[in-house]
Amino acid sequence: GAGAGGTVGWMAPEQMVQQARRKRAGGQRSKPETPVDVWAFGLLVALMLSEETAKGVGEFQRWVLRELPRKVAADGKARVDFGDEEGVARVAEGMAAKAVELVAVRTETMGADCGDRGTWAAVGGLLRRCFAAEPSKRPRARECEEELERAYEELAGERHPSSNRLVSAGGSGSS
Repeated sequence: GAGAGGTVGWMAPEQMVQQARRKRAGGQRSKPETPVDVWAFGLLVALMLSEETAKGVGEFQRWVLRELPRKVAADGKARVDFGDEEGVARVAEGMAAKAVELVAVRTETMGADCGDRGTWAAVGGLLRRCFAAEPSKRPRARECEEELERAYEELAGERHPSSNRLVSAGGSGSS
């Protein structure tokens, strides 16, 4: 896991590719960009929504770990081989579609039995955008906050109890 600029199961596709390129070039780790955080946030939200969506997150993370190239380290343990840039890029290329398949689709179909299908479809749509293959297509933090607040209010039938915005009002809304 970690050492790769993040925990492998939570890393965005571009983060994995960047790590492989740095490994090859011997470069230093850089601070993650907001779209990377939004990818991990989408996984975290799904983990908390329901047992079914949490199961989807686990399946996605196991898929990533199973598909990434491996090498045996000095301690005899198999580790992700970020030196295999081509292998890492191949997995990264399929990550968005796999996250949508295993996580977002499950969220979109929740609530069918209790009349909340529209709200859950909207949350699933937010997760689809969090898992966009193109980082610039992912929502900003403020959008995530507002959409989740709306979903809460629709499901709870009351205003969200938080009086403070999760994303500072003075900021750009990108963190």
